[in-house]
Amino acid sequence: MIDPSRYLYARNYEIGMKDYSGNTPDSLYRININGIRYDAAMHPLHIEQVTLIPRYDSNVFQQKTGVQQDRYEVLLTGIHVGRLHPQLLLQEQQIWAKHIDISGGNMHIYRDRQQPMPSRNKLGKYPRELLQRFRIPLYVDTLTADNMQLSYTELSRETHQMGSI
Repeated sequence: MIDPSRYLYARNYEIGMKDYSGNTPDSLYRININGIRYDAAMHPLHIEQVTLIPRYDSNVFQQKTGVQQDRYEVLLTGIHVGRLHPQLLLQEQQIWAKHIDISGGNMHIYRDRQQPMPSRNKLGKYPRELLQRFRIPLYVDTLTADNMQLSYTELSRETHQMGSI
């Protein structure tokens, strides 16, 4: 008989990790995840902070890519994943959650329009399309974000000045 309230013969277990960090496959960014905690009895996953940090300043980043490419700086704080299903993650490599709440953060996007346009089609490179290609199926019912700051800056080809929104 299978008891759905138990996993690995335990009713409750806690998993935590202080820090995780690594470079993205293209080596343009460093990702840091801090303060990961999961409590199986209550089903919440808490992450104190997630950062995506470019490894190069704006000028060097654009030189490394050689073409126009968005440069992201991301900080997300107080991430709460509610009703996470760890059995599906561990046994079937699927992420199922009822909701994800992000309590704060900021995202800065920069683009140098003086660089040449990429020769490849941008189709398939938008965030929604990248999530669809995620190797692990991701199912989240609700995503909420509070106290988020978003800015987009680009360097004009014609005026050689920056503009931000």
